[in-house]
Amino acid sequence: MQVWRFGTIFAAGAVFAAGAVVGAIVMWATADDDREDPAEVPMTRTHTATSDRLESIDEVNEVQSLSELESIEVQASTSHFQFTASIFALANDADEAELIRLLGEVAELRPASLMRSATGALYQRYAELNPIAAFNHVLSRRHLFEVEWIMRIFQSWARFDVDAAIDYAENLTSTLRMQGLSAILYERGDLSLELRQSIAEAIGVSYRNFVVNEDLVYGGVPLETAWENSLSIDDPSARSARLYTISEHWGRRNPVAALAAIDRLEQPGFAKVLRQLIVKQWAERNPREVSEWVTGLPSSLQRQQILSSSMEGWAKSDPDGAFDFVRSLVGRERQRGYTAVLTGWISVDPVTAANWMANQNEFDVATNSYRAVARSFANRAPQDAYQWAVRLPPEFARVAIVPVLNQLLQRDPPQYASLVDSIADPTVRAVAKERLVAHWGRSDPETAWRWIERQDSAQQDNLTVKLMTSWVGSDADAAEERLSEIDDPMVRDQAALGMMQSLYEDLDRAERLYDGISDGPSRIKAANLLYRWWSNIDPVRAQTYKIASSDRGN
Repeated sequence: MQVWRFGTIFAAGAVFAAGAVVGAIVMWATADDDREDPAEVPMTRTHTATSDRLESIDEVNEVQSLSELESIEVQASTSHFQFTASIFALANDADEAELIRLLGEVAELRPASLMRSATGALYQRYAELNPIAAFNHVLSRRHLFEVEWIMRIFQSWARFDVDAAIDYAENLTSTLRMQGLSAILYERGDLSLELRQSIAEAIGVSYRNFVVNEDLVYGGVPLETAWENSLSIDDPSARSARLYTISEHWGRRNPVAALAAIDRLEQPGFAKVLRQLIVKQWAERNPREVSEWVTGLPSSLQRQQILSSSMEGWAKSDPDGAFDFVRSLVGRERQRGYTAVLTGWISVDPVTAANWMANQNEFDVATNSYRAVARSFANRAPQDAYQWAVRLPPEFARVAIVPVLNQLLQRDPPQYASLVDSIADPTVRAVAKERLVAHWGRSDPETAWRWIERQDSAQQDNLTVKLMTSWVGSDADAAEERLSEIDDPMVRDQAALGMMQSLYEDLDRAERLYDGISDGPSRIKAANLLYRWWSNIDPVRAQTYKIASSDRGN
């Protein structure tokens, strides 16, 4: 979910001009007129690493506190969606005092995305009881609040007393007024055209731009007609923007007709973008419907694209259901469907997806899937991701370990250093050590130097060269001084050559390092570097190094 923080310039005019206010005002609820009350949304199943699952929202209705709910969430590995739905259930019968207490508790939730969703759900309920108090409570958080919460409050308020919500919003300062009125306009599509125009003008949106949006959102012009008219727009950017907006609205009303129109476009790349937009919207509303519909299409690239998009969207809320559907597919389509499900699942719950991947033997897992889940898993919990990656079969561990190590290296180099020796694959282990000393060379070269001294003698030479090559970029003087302390002349020459590669803007130092190289092959490579660099500055001087680089007897 994208969140606009307080103080961000909300370009309402541009949003309405493109007819995309519904897409710009991101809410947890859907934009459909028949959306369910969030407290009534059934909780969907999700794969877990344990046998415990929250199968429905009824299981959390008995929870009396957020701490109990959070404990259940952690133990059962429920999805982000489930937890937010559980918050709605917990808040449903709460009074104002209880909501304030819960708001204080959720402020400590991590990750931050969970805190934001839970807080928004509580403010939505708070607004049903006392919208002004809810609004003031948000403002009392000063800079530590999300614009989404303000808009949730006005959405909720507009459902039961739209006149009071409009009156209150119109008297706020400019930024808050835009946020409140935009939320009302988004929520109440059933208001009269005159009132919607009045709200748009209060936000600061021109009447012309508002009518453009009205044509699409409220049916002033049939979407089929709007689509055909847009095809004749000369400006490619304006035409694409208009078609994108029409697709967004048409896809909500009649996705099959919208997809048929998109198939007739003569821009395959843009058609793919629009197709994915519509299918993902459709999959969020009714994933089984779109998946069953697409399997009735003849085999084609469009069928593949639609099926993959629908499977990916379905997996974000119900991976069990998506996997069940994939099992009904055959051949390459089954494998593509599985990959799409895994992609969607990884994006919302990489930890559970990773554990499932490590223990299942039903599907063939693509190498790229391991790389993707490792990257997402490592962003959440790099040390857990490492333990998962090293237990994989060697051919997959080799792929998965790299993004995990990259994340560990950025967050905790000492922890990274303590783990590298446990990497089973010798090639990956060697590369991991090289990356560590290169990282330390930029940030903590002395620690790297001491760490290299504790490594096997067979590894020390190569790691020393890697360290010196990195160190010269952060502190050339110190690196050059340490170079003179290397006893082995071959290692010293190779390190000097490595250092020279970063010194194209410090040719005096590069020449000094070159003068100290005695090993023939290393000296020829160093001369080649100097020849190339000097050729652009002093061609006469460059000739000296051209001769040296071709002197095979040196």
